[in-house]
Amino acid sequence: MVSSKEFENALIEIFQDAQKDGLSSVNVTSGELHRKLGGYPSSNHNMPGCCSVMSRIMESDDEVLDEPLKGKGSTLTIKYSLPRSSINTKNSNGFMNWNSLKQNKKINLFLNPQQKIFHLKKINL
Repeated sequence: MVSSKEFENALIEIFQDAQKDGLSSVNVTSGELHRKLGGYPSSNHNMPGCCSVMSRIMESDDEVLDEPLKGKGSTLTIKYSLPRSSINTKNSNGFMNWNSLKQNKKINLFLNPQQKIFHLKKINL
């Protein structure tokens, strides 16, 4: 069964690929996402988990385009705005996408060159 973390990582990859292509948004459908990771359709699917992750990572500029009657099904479609301001946006090496965070003024990143230590300062908006 596909885990929530696997769904989240797949979404991050989709966001990164779309940003590299210069898109300002990307539409994701739960059924397609789950098929990409395997385990759907089957009796051992995790469609509720897939839909929960998709909904949980929504930001204020995102939009639900299609929602199944029961709320968690293969037709859930969300339009995600890019770039993502979420701290969950990571690069292919698993590190935070600092440029995206800084552009959206969620944090400031300071480098202390003498100690080679990064310092984060959260900005209260």
